[in-house]
Amino acid sequence: MHRLVFKCLVKFLAVIVSFLIHGVANKEADRKDIRYTLETVRAELITNAEHISQIREYIDQERKSAEYLIEHRTSLDKCPADSVTFHSDIINRELEVKLSDNATDLLQSSSVSRIIDGNGLLMTIIRAYDACDWIVSDQNRRAEARKALLDILINDQTLFLAGNTIDIPRFIGTESGLFAVNWISQQPDPSITADIADIQDAIDGIDEFLAIKRLPVRRFKILN
Repeated sequence: MHRLVFKCLVKFLAVIVSFLIHGVANKEADRKDIRYTLETVRAELITNAEHISQIREYIDQERKSAEYLIEHRTSLDKCPADSVTFHSDIINRELEVKLSDNATDLLQSSSVSRIIDGNGLLMTIIRAYDACDWIVSDQNRRAEARKALLDILINDQTLFLAGNTIDIPRFIGTESGLFAVNWISQQPDPSITADIADIQDAIDGIDEFLAIKRLPVRRFKILN
């Protein structure tokens, strides 16, 4: 009788231990899934933030170049040739916008999206990607408008020199050319057209969530 009880007890304990081991294994797998998924999203948002910073720097320089050309439009022949060339090249350069959203597919297909939905982190991440989408859309619209303005000046009078370099004195000496350069000087940076704080909020939210799960990462700030 005692042996039977002992065997039953051993089997019961074996089942309990098995459940505990299985639970620990599942919990560890969940932790790894959470960390991998959120760190992938975080890394993509940081990369997007860095590209946005580059866009802002480029637009800032483009505005300064346009302002320089407008200010010296009647005396460009007396300005340093390398300065005129530099600023002319800037306003004639295409800006490539690279913002990715691949990590959202990983997030949406993972159980992590359900885990983070309850505390609002999922919506914070969605807002961050909405801001990225808006920046891409706005910069593409801006690029199309800018190209349309510059294309008006490509005609038989050849306002562009060989190699598609702008003949800036003639270019800015026309009414359309002056309008185009003035338009460039007035373009807002992405911090005006989209709330970049949403991206920082998502990065901070991921950091805080991982810290709660005892999966801390190095803090990252994108805002001045």
